[in-house]
Parts: sequence; C-alpha cells; structure tokens
Amino acid sequence: MDYKLLNTEITTDPLGLGYAPFIASGNDQGLADLLNRKDDANSVVVPIIPVSRVLEWAGTRQGAASSPMKAITAAANDSSSPVQGVAQVALRVFGTLQSIDLSRPAVAGMVQGLTLGGVITSAQRDALLALQNASPASRAEVLFGGGTTVTNSDISFALRGQK
Repeated sequence: MDYKLLNTEITTDPLGLGYAPFIASGNDQGLADLLNRKDDANSVVVPIIPVSRVLEWAGTRQGAASSPMKAITAAANDSSSPVQGVAQVALRVFGTLQSIDLSRPAVAGMVQGLTLGGVITSAQRDALLALQNASPASRAEVLFGGGTTVTNSDISFALRGQK
C-alpha cells in the first residue's frame, strides 16, 4: 500500500467523492468503505484473463465467417504465412492455458504479430485487449490495482502514521 498516495487521495479528494466529513469525524471505516465501494464509472486493467474469455472473443463474438480463430487457424496451417509460428503458438496458448496475461511482453508480441501479419484486424486486437478492463471497480482499485481493498488501519496510518 502506498500510504503517501492514499494520504494525498484522502486529503485532496480529487474526484470530489466526499471524504471531508469522514476525516472531520475521524471515521476511518467510513473512508475505507467509500474507497472500496464499486462504481460503474470506474474500471481497472486486470491483465490476467481466463482463456475462456479469449476463446469467446476468438470465436463466437466475431461470427463464423470472420472469426479470429478461423483466421489464426488458417495462418497456423499456411506454411507460406510469415506469421505461421506466431499463429501456432496462439493456438497452443488457447488450447493449453487456463489464463493469459496480456501484459507480458511475449503475449503482447504475439498479438501484435498477428495484427501486423494481417491475421487479425486492429479492431479485433482492440477488442481482445479490452477484455482486460474490469468494471465496476472501486476507487481503491483504480489507485492501487485490481482486487485491492483499503482497511480502516490503512486509513489511520495514511492520515496519522499509526495503525
């Protein structure tokens, strides 16, 4: 937990979420609850996504005629394709892993290779990358990463240097 960032968030209230009454009353739990409240206006990037969601993107969402899976399979089977190896790796990933981390350089390279090789379109790439956006999210998750919760002890330490 970055307590300096938490202190700045609480004391400046940059989004006008209404921290001041909780600070004035010393209600650390109220502040924590407010920071942990999920809101549709917030989203966070969660780069590790289930392969099942990638398979939905690759197949059913795009329609049979233009599905990324069809194009990736064709490239993987085309010995003249400059991205045959990349497409073969993508198929292996889809078939063997339970989740995929879209933030890893090797995965980003694979996606970029499929795009530059004309196997998937830029719009399809963008749709794939959008799978990592999770909403609703809390302000705590926006500040400190997906899955983060702030406790009343965190609030106390950020504001007063004590837990």
